[in-house]
Amino acid sequence: MILKEIILGKDEDSKRKAIQDNLGRQVIFKDFYQMWVHGVLLKEGYDNKVYQMKIADERGERQLHYYALNQLLIIRFHPNPKYREPKID
Repeated sequence: MILKEIILGKDEDSKRKAIQDNLGRQVIFKDFYQMWVHGVLLKEGYDNKVYQMKIADERGERQLHYYALNQLLIIRFHPNPKYREPKID
């Protein structure tokens, strides 16, 4: 997999735009607890304060706040089809 860092501004608007521009994609992010999380940004259940993410562990789907986002990495997959995209069940 290839990671692309999205540069976030300090304001909540830049974080909101970064999330909404990447709905449906697998991401890795760091929150204000300094925890790294892997999951999929869901295309439904978001508004101007929160967004939905299906996290790749036992936490499942969660509603998260834009202000808590500190760092965002977008997972881009290798163009060679023999390298499979990791699935999040």
